Amino acid sequence: MIHSWRHTSPMARLRFADALPAIQALFLTFWLLGPSLIYAALAPPQQLSDYEHRHWGVAHGLPHATVRAIEQTPDGYLWAATEYGLARFNGERFHAFTPRNENALMRPFLTTLALGPNGALWMGSEGGGWIIYETGTFQTIQSSQGLAGLAARGFIPRNLGGFWIVCDRGVNLWTTNGLNTYTIAGLPTNVVIWCLLEDRHQNLWLGTDRGLFGPIHPQSPRVITTPLLTARQVFTMVELTNGQLLAGTDEGLFDIPQSQSRSIANKINALGNKRVRALHADRHGTVWVGTTTGLFRLREGKLIEEEEIHSLRNTSIFDFFEDREDNLWIGAGNGLHCLNERAFTTISARDGLTDEEIMTITQTASNQFLLGSVKGEVFLLENDHLRPLPEYARSSMITAIFLDRKGRWWMGSRRDGLLCDDHGQLTRYGLGHGLLSLNIFAVTQDLQGTLWVGTDKGLNRLEGDGFTPVHLPLTTNQAQPVIRSLFAAEDGSLWIGTQEGLLHLQTNQSPINVRPQKIPTTIVYHITQDKKGHLWLGTSHGIFCLLDGEWRQFKPLSGFPTFHAYWLAHDEQGFTWMSTPWSIFRVETADIFAFWRGKKNIPTPIMFTQSDGLLAMECLGGRQSAGCQTMDGRLIFPTRRGLAIANPINLLHAFRPPRVVIERIRVNGRDYPIMPSLELPPGSRILEIDFAGLSFRNPEKVQHRYKLIGVDDEWNEAYHRHSATYANLSPGRYEFRAIADDGHGAWSAAGAAVELLIKPYFYQTAWFYCGLAAFAGLGIYGGHRWRLRILRKRNQILRNELMQRTRELEKTMAEQLRLEQAALDRKQEQTISQLAAGMAHHLNNQLQAIKTCASILQDESNAPSETLELLSLIHEAVDKSARIVDLILSYGQRHWFDLRYINLHDFLPGFVKRYGSDRVQLRWLGEVPEVTADPDILKRALTTVLNNALEYSPPKTPVIMIVRQVHMPNPDAKSSLPTESPEIIPLVQIQIMDEGAGLSPEVKANLFKPFFTTKDVGQGIGLNLASAYGGFKQMGGWIEADNRPEGGCCFSLYLRLASIFPLRHKPEVEKTSQSHQRQAEST
Repeated sequence: MIHSWRHTSPMARLRFADALPAIQALFLTFWLLGPSLIYAALAPPQQLSDYEHRHWGVAHGLPHATVRAIEQTPDGYLWAATEYGLARFNGERFHAFTPRNENALMRPFLTTLALGPNGALWMGSEGGGWIIYETGTFQTIQSSQGLAGLAARGFIPRNLGGFWIVCDRGVNLWTTNGLNTYTIAGLPTNVVIWCLLEDRHQNLWLGTDRGLFGPIHPQSPRVITTPLLTARQVFTMVELTNGQLLAGTDEGLFDIPQSQSRSIANKINALGNKRVRALHADRHGTVWVGTTTGLFRLREGKLIEEEEIHSLRNTSIFDFFEDREDNLWIGAGNGLHCLNERAFTTISARDGLTDEEIMTITQTASNQFLLGSVKGEVFLLENDHLRPLPEYARSSMITAIFLDRKGRWWMGSRRDGLLCDDHGQLTRYGLGHGLLSLNIFAVTQDLQGTLWVGTDKGLNRLEGDGFTPVHLPLTTNQAQPVIRSLFAAEDGSLWIGTQEGLLHLQTNQSPINVRPQKIPTTIVYHITQDKKGHLWLGTSHGIFCLLDGEWRQFKPLSGFPTFHAYWLAHDEQGFTWMSTPWSIFRVETADIFAFWRGKKNIPTPIMFTQSDGLLAMECLGGRQSAGCQTMDGRLIFPTRRGLAIANPINLLHAFRPPRVVIERIRVNGRDYPIMPSLELPPGSRILEIDFAGLSFRNPEKVQHRYKLIGVDDEWNEAYHRHSATYANLSPGRYEFRAIADDGHGAWSAAGAAVELLIKPYFYQTAWFYCGLAAFAGLGIYGGHRWRLRILRKRNQILRNELMQRTRELEKTMAEQLRLEQAALDRKQEQTISQLAAGMAHHLNNQLQAIKTCASILQDESNAPSETLELLSLIHEAVDKSARIVDLILSYGQRHWFDLRYINLHDFLPGFVKRYGSDRVQLRWLGEVPEVTADPDILKRALTTVLNNALEYSPPKTPVIMIVRQVHMPNPDAKSSLPTESPEIIPLVQIQIMDEGAGLSPEVKANLFKPFFTTKDVGQGIGLNLASAYGGFKQMGGWIEADNRPEGGCCFSLYLRLASIFPLRHKPEVEKTSQSHQRQAEST
């Protein structure tokens, strides 16, 4: 049966499911549930080439070439026990602990490593007992403390709690109560113990130099049977998942099946008598066997000698260890080795792929794959076995392979047209069959069963035995578009990717409706649809997705000028995969949608490199099916060197956020112990911190970020750098944090952190600042008081100066106003004088003529009496008018004053006497000195004021005149003109008070203005007070008028003293122009 299957034709075997419907129905459930049932468990690598191998020796920092044991502590460090000390590894460099730098390792031959309580590292030495490393310090446990021997063999967790401490001469039990001796009765004396195993039933097995003792029940530790493997040295043991025990001895590997007595040990003859020093069962169930001559693997009952790794040939292997990233570490006589499963497995020339440049790949219904290459070869990939199919080989590149629903295979090529295998009958289609071109790019079949073929000259569809062209919108070159990809949608339509964009063809309409899509001019390499119904495009400008009726573009910001996405796939883990000319990329699909909806920044895809298992990073594509997603979820990418196969489930478990550690803290050139919190002395200004992200799968891809809380607000990108430096740090509390990424987007959440307290100098402490602030406050207060005093003095000086300047300014302004007013007054008076002189001249002439005529008429004797009476009235009116004209003329004229020294005690009584004592009462308030004045002006002013007071006083009410000496501000001191007069000067005041109605504000404001009068028209012309006021001012005095509180009005006339205002200070008075004088004289 097997012989006939192997000799069946390739295409017939591919259609085996169609020929056997019963078998097809029988395995229907298998096909539906296969991926979830079979591939839920991770498939182990088939060969050692699926692992990446790395090797470190003394040249890389190991203290000794022989690595006896390996362990990983909870902080993520990997530790290697050598024959000359201990090495700590962070993925890039080693830190060695030897007798040169650690006194606890004076016996540096270390044989075993294990994790103890609280994550402490226990290391056993040959002859030195046990050494414990915890929180950066070493401590030793010697035989004097109760150890059963000095040669350490193992530190094994006990199922019931505690740890078994195995030495060459016995076993100890370590519990929370301390170290206890564990005695096993019946054990031969002087036996040398090599190893201990506690099986799943809590039974102990001891491997010794005299065979294998066990099972030993821990509750009654006694050897009750003769040892297995007598006269053999049992170096190592391992228990498999099925309960089977394997024992490694000096004469090979033995199998102890699970039974009630376990009294049978079967030798695995394939290994021969090789000395077995190490055994390890990995998570896949593969048993790794380390011998003194190399490495072996026991898988599915077959023992395989691994000779692909040359550095592990003919060398002793002492230990295996599987870390948290599932890397397998090997301690050997020539150093430390690491095997980690590659992210990608490959199929290349070493697997029989004669042409590694695969252009298209298609999966069949029976989980087989057809591959088409650049050279025109076709291969069948089945169960990881590759076989060429020469009967389908073409002379040019295979560009498309498609299986339609009738079981026919269609193969398109670059220059040879289309080949169809219809159940073993081969048919070639070319130009004669209606194809537009022999260069085939894509083949597909829609829901109606129509076969569509895309060429470089347009689109064809199969009708009967031939192809008919389908006219599409012309390109910019007025030609049918180059068809790059075809996709039959679930709604029956056809999506067409061209050299210049995307077309949507409705096949169920007549005529066929073709609608161009609004995307940029780009080459559409691949069209696919996810489970949610979103349509995706792989183009020469990134990828596009039809989201909410709009095309959204995603082009990674990775520094590439263009981003050709040959092929797209969406895995079950939520990632989008892209095949590009630069490499294979992966990005979270949810991040792309979040970017399109404006919720996140543009995501950065993860790029896979040779360190992930790729033989070549450049992918091939540009044709239909430039990749394949298998039924079990694996992804197959054609590359420049064969196929790269990724299992997303494996990658999901492989990439874990690295743990981050602080490796060194250096302050001002001095190293400090690494602790969660650290106090630093004053003056700690330069801080250097070394850190590392511990990832051993791809340590060269690990990237770092760090920040010092208290200084940095955002993370600093360190990329592949492992150190951070800060300078000029001030005293205070800080927290340094560092996180790392494994290179595949898995950032550690917590990272590593250390709290720092930089103590201040005494002059940087709070109390010093408080004292300094108090002292400064006192100083500031004292300085402020002193400054206030200075400011007050200066302010006073400035105030005095300001007042002086203000007074000077006021004087200047008053003088300026006085001069302006004087100039205005002079101009007005000059105008009035000219007017008065002219009026007086003309009026006097007219009056003289009237008077002369009247006199002539009056002299006539024959004039009647009535006429004479009228003539007398004319004479009186002319005389009265002449007096008014003289008054106007006198106001308009200027005179030289006849200033004299006047004794008012002599002058006033005679003047007042004319009015009578009942009308004017003169009162003296003290002695009054002589004054300087013009007697005529004084007399005229007194007459005007007294007449005015008498006129407005009630009948029989006397007017009071008070004379006294007063002190008043000097009006000359208010001017800016230079003067020797003091600011306050003595004056003589003559007050004339009546009991009239007083002065209204309007009258008071205009009282001394020319031509102002309160009398009726014809009763006065308003020049008396104005003339008196002007005369007094020209003599250096002045007149004021104000209302009395008790009623009435008070006029005050001020005269200068003769002692202060002598005659030599006679005021300068402008002369009336000679023309005016002559005019007045003539008048």
